[in-house]
Amino acid sequence: MARKFVTLTYHRVRPEPDPLIPDMCHAERFRSQLAVMSTYFNVIPLAQAIDGLANGTLPSRAVCITFDDGYRDNHDVALPLLKEAGCHATFFVTTGFLNDGMMFNDKLIHAVRHRREGEWDLTELGLGTQQVGALSTRTNLVNDVIAALKHRPQAEREAITQRLFDGSDGPRERVMMTDEELHTLGAAGMHIGAHTVTHPILTRLDDASARAELADGRADLAARSGADVRLFAYPNGRADADYAIDHVRMARDVGFEAALTTMWGYTDAGSPRFELPRVGLEWESGWRFGVKLWRCFFEAQAGQAKAERLSA
Repeated sequence: MARKFVTLTYHRVRPEPDPLIPDMCHAERFRSQLAVMSTYFNVIPLAQAIDGLANGTLPSRAVCITFDDGYRDNHDVALPLLKEAGCHATFFVTTGFLNDGMMFNDKLIHAVRHRREGEWDLTELGLGTQQVGALSTRTNLVNDVIAALKHRPQAEREAITQRLFDGSDGPRERVMMTDEELHTLGAAGMHIGAHTVTHPILTRLDDASARAELADGRADLAARSGADVRLFAYPNGRADADYAIDHVRMARDVGFEAALTTMWGYTDAGSPRFELPRVGLEWESGWRFGVKLWRCFFEAQAGQAKAERLSA
């Protein structure tokens, strides 16, 4: 097999399964995935894999673990499990939500979770009037509400999200890491990467705003963590839909050494250094996880030519 590695992407690892979001990774599932990776694959730091691919030192069956956004449970739940398994991860952090912040999707999840049963007028989202039932029946509603708002202009999205959030009951949970918890990740040997300041859809921003999201996010993260921030992950990460070639150039120009997408596939010598693919298998467990991870070593990057677009 030619030298290649697979990068896994995670977001949260909840202490227990969440009936509202059954596909979200939780501690038992993550522990089982780590057991498979530790037994059958070589789990190495992402930066090491990128360098190893270039200098010929990449081990076979190399797998890298990444987390996006900067959730509190990355520190509280994922970190102890990573240490227990002797595995490494890279955490791509959105700085604007650290400490007491809350991303728009988490506000919407909170709103759906704590909405009283009965009718809910969501006409402004294009969803009409929805009938809200028991918690376990609200999964599709969560997905529909997030999808309806995700690609709207940021100011409009935030305004509607805040109204829905403010209209919900239930205690607010601190969902993002603190600066201190971010330091703990670094002290444990984990790597810290950038993920912008406010997690925007970059293609919806003007060039100056997009560049500021990349540059300011990197500088802010370096100041908060004391880390050498080498790597970047595009928010949402779909080529042309969420980021464009101009943002690829920006990532290079502001000082990153490589950047990650959410396009499916493995990384090999032909993969564009600023558009490296990642694979999401957060919902799989046991042997199914192992089989699907192994298959990833034979599935080339989807929807993206294996050529360096920075020369375009």
